[in-house]
Amino acid sequence: MSFYTSLTGLNAATTELAVTSNNIANAGTSGFKRSTADFGDIFATSPLQKASSVVGAGVSLKEVVQEFSQGN
Repeated sequence: MSFYTSLTGLNAATTELAVTSNNIANAGTSGFKRSTADFGDIFATSPLQKASSVVGAGVSLKEVVQEFSQGN
């Protein structure tokens, strides 16, 4: 279980690095809008189980969101 937890963290960091590098690479492109990665927790127990101490079991990518607000 601990290997899986650390693996999900590495995958999340890889995704965040990919999104950040895409933002940096396209920063000078006219009309480019930056993206952000949203992450969520993976819980060790389901909501229906009684948990005396809930310990997280990793992180998951919820979505990569592109910002569409008006810019210069």
